[in-house]
Amino acid sequence: MFGASGALHDRHRASRYRCQSGWALPTAPARARWLWLAALTATALVAFNYALVRAVEHAEPAAVGVIVAIVPLALALAGPLQRGERPAPSLLIAAAIVVSGAALVEGGGRVNATGLGWSTVVLLGEVCFTLFAVPVIERLTPIGVSVWTCVLATLSFAALALFDRGREAFVAPSAK
Repeated sequence: MFGASGALHDRHRASRYRCQSGWALPTAPARARWLWLAALTATALVAFNYALVRAVEHAEPAAVGVIVAIVPLALALAGPLQRGERPAPSLLIAAAIVVSGAALVEGGGRVNATGLGWSTVVLLGEVCFTLFAVPVIERLTPIGVSVWTCVLATLSFAALALFDRGREAFVAPSAK
């Protein structure tokens, strides 16, 4: 159902859902927050996923996993620096232990320079996911951040598919 009556019906359904479950549907973010959400989407969803696919073409998954496991150490450094503080030595030591444990559990694996580069992009995407979400998550809620970044990621991946494959990217699936 389209038009004003459809919008009223959708609002009523959302309102009824909110009343029954206690959970409210996320509202659209303010203009200032769209930039943060766009940065979060571009780095943590689009670049991360593209780089992950490319990384495993040039490296074994365990090698990619070991590189991505550096996230705790990167956040132990970047989080305080983002707030203008010095990283706590105890936090750095704890993060280094976690990274070492992940490397021991996952092992190594074959990786070339290209795989190392793409794995580093995956690592940066994971770090950016946290760093770009921090400024908006309190205002938008975790569900709101998830909803709006997924909307932006869907539009971004659709645009990339159209650019890469043209109309062929949107062919309806068949039973063949």
